[in-house]
Amino acid sequence: MDQRFLSLLPEVLQKVVADAENLAGSPVVVRSGDAASEFDDIELRPRDEAGIAHAVITYRGDSITRCALVHEVLHIKRYWLENVPVLRFPVTSRFGFEARLIEELLEHLVIVPEERKFVSTESDAHWSAVLDQKIREISPLSANRSDAERAALQRNVYRAMFDIALLHLDNRLLYERLG
Repeated sequence: MDQRFLSLLPEVLQKVVADAENLAGSPVVVRSGDAASEFDDIELRPRDEAGIAHAVITYRGDSITRCALVHEVLHIKRYWLENVPVLRFPVTSRFGFEARLIEELLEHLVIVPEERKFVSTESDAHWSAVLDQKIREISPLSANRSDAERAALQRNVYRAMFDIALLHLDNRLLYERLG
């Protein structure tokens, strides 16, 4: 990882990066790109023919926040160094949406509290805003059973984030919207 990004990380996470790069056989790349989500994205590629794995953290705008960098390094730690399994369904599976939603919940129930140890103020502000927006995007309950089930699952997943990973925040208004 480029030193200008590495210097944003606490020493313990700098060691995570060094261990991950040693294991992968390549540096963790941090770059700006329009393909990133509103926060950032990480792409972890398995070993190629040469036996090298790749990690690319992409962010939008001129710079990545310390919070975003900490967050993505924690994902690298879990997936590469701790070998945490991932729920995967074929893209064509009718349960792909649900699997991704549950996978993201499980991962973030661990990542967010860990992230808060390093960047609590930024993390709280970010996750409050993200979950507020996600809840606003949930479609109202409909008569269509699959839509109703999907909306109910989303509500339950976001409620779990509040109740488990972000319980220290005052989320009364968000709880009211969740119903």
